[in-house]
Amino acid sequence: MTGRENLVMTARLFGHPGPDADRAASVVIDQLGLEEVADRRCGTYSGGQRRRLDLGAGLVGAPSLLVLGEPTTGLDPRSRLQLWETIEGLVVDFMHELLALVTAAPLSELAELARGSTPSAPARRPAPEAESQGL
Repeated sequence: MTGRENLVMTARLFGHPGPDADRAASVVIDQLGLEEVADRRCGTYSGGQRRRLDLGAGLVGAPSLLVLGEPTTGLDPRSRLQLWETIEGLVVDFMHELLALVTAAPLSELAELARGSTPSAPARRPAPEAESQGL
């Protein structure tokens, strides 16, 4: 199986229909710098390429939270640095999107988001007995 096929299959498992799965896989391949190897069999990948593909499998479903447990374990120093640079780039991209949201949204809407609600869906308040118990 190629890296691209792997990511498309993973996107489908996350619920993306065919064309959306292809598009999501292509975006992740570009984000992680796997363009040159995407259509090669995964068994031919270096350790760093495999780790980036692993990261891509987590990203292709567009999760709201991604937990990385020691993502560079077993990598040589060069591959480790490349993977951390990739992760740093994803964080920077996220922060730019967050900054755009913060500068575009009225302060009252941001306060609602911080409380766990949206302007169209108010935050759930704890039951009175939970508030008195500090929950």
